[in-house]
This record gives sequence, C-alpha cells and structure tokens, in this order.
Amino acid sequence: MTTWTQRVDGTQCSSGQVCSAGVCGPKCFIGGILYAEDDTQSAAFPVTRGTYHVYELAVDAAKVATVSIDGVAKLTRNNFTANGSIASGDQTNDANVDGAMRINSVERLCP
Repeated sequence: MTTWTQRVDGTQCSSGQVCSAGVCGPKCFIGGILYAEDDTQSAAFPVTRGTYHVYELAVDAAKVATVSIDGVAKLTRNNFTANGSIASGDQTNDANVDGAMRINSVERLCP
C-alpha cells in the first residue's frame, strides 16, 4: 500500500497553480500567505519589446486605488487595502500564454 504525503501549502503543482490544504488551484503564495486569484479586473495595452513603461499604483485618502500605465489610468478599485506586498508579472492561468518582464527601477513616493 502506498501512503501519499500532502504537499506543503504554496508548492507549485501545475502551471499557474499552487497547493493549498492538499488541493491544487489558481492562487498566489507570497511571503507565506496564500491569496485567492482575483481576475475581476484586467486591462490590455500594447507592448513594444525592449521598451520600458511606467506603472503607477496610487491610493487616495478615500481608499480608491488607481493603476496607471505610462500616465494613462487603466484600472481602479474602491476600498483598497494592502499588507505592504505587491505582486506583478504574468498572472494568467491561460494555456500557452506566458509573459516576461524586466524591472528597471522602483520608487516609493509618499506625500
């Protein structure tokens, strides 16, 4: 008889999926915390290979978050909260859709 050992939470178990309580699913494991996927909002924009873009996340006093790309607002979300971590990159679970990114610099601007 074979005894199976459950994988540790956060272990990659399939493309774009990680283990959580013994189940493989589309989640993110960041800093020891498991986050459910959230693809309720997305924005497409053209990308020229080899060029850099400016991505900005701004949160106002009313907790409205805005993501801008090259100065153009692309996404907004009300009642935004964060734990201090930001994940970026290829967040799709679609087969044969992969992305790559290079980060030139990161700046934290606070009022």
